[in-house]
Amino acid sequence: LLTIISILSCEKNSIFDNDGFYGEGKARLDEVEWKGSTGIFKAKKYCFPDTCVAILVEGYNKARSVRSKILIDQVFLKTGKFYFNPIYPTYLDTLYNFSYQEFKGDAVLENYSIIEADSNNYVEIKELNMKTGDVRGSFQARVISNSGWPSNGSLPDTIDITNGSFYGKINWK
Repeated sequence: LLTIISILSCEKNSIFDNDGFYGEGKARLDEVEWKGSTGIFKAKKYCFPDTCVAILVEGYNKARSVRSKILIDQVFLKTGKFYFNPIYPTYLDTLYNFSYQEFKGDAVLENYSIIEADSNNYVEIKELNMKTGDVRGSFQARVISNSGWPSNGSLPDTIDITNGSFYGKINWK
């Protein structure tokens, strides 16, 4: 009986919210301030167990519905500055992948990704404590809409994401 009570009380006292998030992130999207909740989860591909993570920052509206999110995927658990890989032509599942999505209701309204390699597109892991799971870092990227070229011949929609930062704890579940 004591074991069951201990297990239940541990889960109740979890530092993570119901979605597994802990911490916050922020950035400037084309000079507009943006912020959200940070979730740092073990990455599913291309990594030996417990060697890399996915960093997810979700921005919410007042009703707590996700309006947009930034995903920095396949980040090795080590400090340093790492450059994002482009997704085209064949790099959809790659280390250091960055994407930004906007939502309307539950539907994805727009996907943005890095198209070309550029030294201005990076994530920097500034602090990493494997004992406590604390991770702190910064990022910036120029992303382009995945919907392709508009039919009117204008350039595709781009967003400059600057002054990005995040803090969170690794959720190994």
